[in-house]
Amino acid sequence: MDEAGLCNNRAPVGDICTRKKPGFKASKTRVTVAFCTNADGTELLPLLYIGRARKPLCFKKNTGAKLGFSYKNNAKAWMPSPIFQQGV
Repeated sequence: MDEAGLCNNRAPVGDICTRKKPGFKASKTRVTVAFCTNADGTELLPLLYIGRARKPLCFKKNTGAKLGFSYKNNAKAWMPSPIFQQGV
């Protein structure tokens, strides 16, 4: 199992001269994605997304299972041990 954090609302840190922008606060919006497979890749578990919202607006009336992945929520969109144990 491997996990990756995706911070999709972050703006670039610097400009073409790579100077930091004064007074700019970075967004902390995050989604964690977990991938799980065996060594030779023959058995692949569905993707596990972890976000902050209990039911994200982008799902509309669907669930993660209907969309082809598993979705869990957490206050910081991290993977604590209970979610890890359910995912495996």
